[in-house]
Amino acid sequence: AMNQLQEAFKSQQTDLLAKALNNAKAEKLQSVNGGAAVIAAAAGFLAGGFSPERDESFHGATRDVNDVLKDAMSETELRKRIQELEQKVHPLEAENARLKEENQKLKSQIPAMAAL
Repeated sequence: AMNQLQEAFKSQQTDLLAKALNNAKAEKLQSVNGGAAVIAAAAGFLAGGFSPERDESFHGATRDVNDVLKDAMSETELRKRIQELEQKVHPLEAENARLKEENQKLKSQIPAMAAL
């Protein structure tokens, strides 16, 4: 997983980096020495919204991943942002569950209304 992340960084392709990051998390790379830092760097790179489509310097290979990362969020900033987003997600998930339940109740009333 570490090698896959390193290769994805070298390729500077965000789709490969996203796949490598998911694989690293699945393999619990953060429990290996240096793994947490690599995962944080990859997540920070992706969370920063960097994409070859939006960054013309990637097309000419004139921009290095390390140059991009120096302006990216630190691990602490990234963790704080994750917490902020999680706090927003939980109420939305609860609302979604409530709406699904309401939707099911309404759907169950449709046959009864059709008989009228």
